[in-house]
Amino acid sequence: MIDEREIQFRRVESPNDDDSEVDWTVLPRVTIDAVEVELSGLEVGVAYEVRSRTVTAEGRVGPWVRFDYVHQFTARAAPDVEGLALTDGDCLTWKLPAGSDDVVGVEIRSASGDMRHWEAAEPVHDGLWPAAPFPLCGVPGGQRTFMVVAVTEDGGRSETPAVIVEQRGQLDDKLELVAHTRDFGAAGFPGQLAGGTVVGPSIVASPALLTPLWRTGVGLQVDLWDDRPGAPLWDSAPYADLWPRRAGGEAPLWDPTPDAGLWDLPYAPTTYKATVDVPLNAVQGGEARLTIDAAATPAGWRVEYRRNGRPLWGDPSVPGLPLWDPDPNADLWPQDDARWLPWPGRIDRAGPGQYEIRVVLVSGAAPAQLTRLVVKASVEPRVERFTALAVSAAGTRVPLSSPFAQVLRLEDLVVRTTGTATSVLVSDLDPDKGPLLYCIDKDDAFCTGVVDGAVVGR
Repeated sequence: MIDEREIQFRRVESPNDDDSEVDWTVLPRVTIDAVEVELSGLEVGVAYEVRSRTVTAEGRVGPWVRFDYVHQFTARAAPDVEGLALTDGDCLTWKLPAGSDDVVGVEIRSASGDMRHWEAAEPVHDGLWPAAPFPLCGVPGGQRTFMVVAVTEDGGRSETPAVIVEQRGQLDDKLELVAHTRDFGAAGFPGQLAGGTVVGPSIVASPALLTPLWRTGVGLQVDLWDDRPGAPLWDSAPYADLWPRRAGGEAPLWDPTPDAGLWDLPYAPTTYKATVDVPLNAVQGGEARLTIDAAATPAGWRVEYRRNGRPLWGDPSVPGLPLWDPDPNADLWPQDDARWLPWPGRIDRAGPGQYEIRVVLVSGAAPAQLTRLVVKASVEPRVERFTALAVSAAGTRVPLSSPFAQVLRLEDLVVRTTGTATSVLVSDLDPDKGPLLYCIDKDDAFCTGVVDGAVVGR
């Protein structure tokens, strides 16, 4: 027999806990010269205590030697998603390459316009989405960027997101109750517009005020270069520019940056700012979902928003605090200096009040255009389900826990096969007393029955 080594490990419940009652896991003994041993069943990021001692061929044991170990694990990257596309049914679809058995789902993010930065995009679902397709109902329409990464069971992720930029139609409101809508294009784009003009239902960028390529004047008053006898055609000093810089010497004749144009682009960047009022009666429980359906060209445009939460005046409950700034040059109320934020795709907890929206169109060789800007405040429908409702031949109203502001419809109506009833008739949608139901038999006569269903409204 030869000397061996005995190794045991256990999970650490708390640091420096010498009285831990967690059982030790005993590993098979290894030879005294073994340089590694495998520990199985460990959890990522969890601390473990490991101890080792020698056991001689005669059975004598040495002292325990302890050390701490935190299990770290670097997950293997998931394969990149392939074939990302938008189906006719307004769903995202994709494929995974062969050998993707360890992929347990994907993460999907979206952003307004052509914006391909993963961290700045908005998740469009919770957790992991198991497999294609992904329905886009409830995701804002217009031009949007969609990005998808695969995730493995060990937490590995695709190194490069799959990206697609698509132009989609209006929002699908099947999952929401639209309480308030503002179509800025239909209203003529009220608000503040810089660098563009309103042309019909669109905003179109204006021509830029270009810096001339050389000095200009009236008629022949300004020469293109110095025509005096003996004057050089250009500056002969070492390292001088081949020709004069623009007026004031602020910039060279063109941008030396690689891939930059030879001169300024002919159409200016355009900015449109508008205010969205979310009325109090448009929200339920003080909160709503705010969405923007926008479309613009060319790529690179963006939507931003902000909300100023500062009071219009000082707190009257604070002794000595003036109601407003007594400085004669101060504004009557504070200007809105809140920071502009990238539009996240939607705001799920929008309260009543004012939001500022800013659309920024990029400059280019062709005029940028904003062709659609629709803002909607919507609430999740109120749904009350009922089961085993006994309906009399004279009709029965669905009991409500409390009155609805409006009953929109009844869904998932099912007549149980416990009697002669074969169908159910909805007589009215009373929001206070509850919808009135009748059961009908195969002879189209009123009868008793048992019905399941749901009341949908707000």
